[in-house]
Amino acid sequence: MFRLLPAIAFLIISTATAAAAEHITVGAHRTEGLRSVVAYNSDMCSGQGAPHMYVGRKPKHGKLTFKPIRTKFSQGRCKGVPVKATAVYYTPNRGFKGEDSFSFYYTHDMYEGAAGRSSTSYSFRATVK
Repeated sequence: MFRLLPAIAFLIISTATAAAAEHITVGAHRTEGLRSVVAYNSDMCSGQGAPHMYVGRKPKHGKLTFKPIRTKFSQGRCKGVPVKATAVYYTPNRGFKGEDSFSFYYTHDMYEGAAGRSSTSYSFRATVK
């Protein structure tokens, strides 16, 4: 019989919520780090590896870049434990100034060992100055 483990917690290294479009200001010709995402089991301080990110709505005036990174938890019970994450960056097109919007998402197990999957998405509005 399956022993269901607690739901996997998601550490979002950011203070923003995913519910509404987050507004950011980006300097022209600059790359802006949006957030880093990692899926992990908080009871065992173990990760599922760096999530694979997908573009939902492409930016019309720039590009999204996803980069696998290694980091350590900075707080809580898992502080200091190394983990693989995915960092997300936005770069406006050269010479562009104005408004842009985009979204990205990743899929994940509903809980460790689950057959079902879910997804988490993030939307941004960018002002490029």
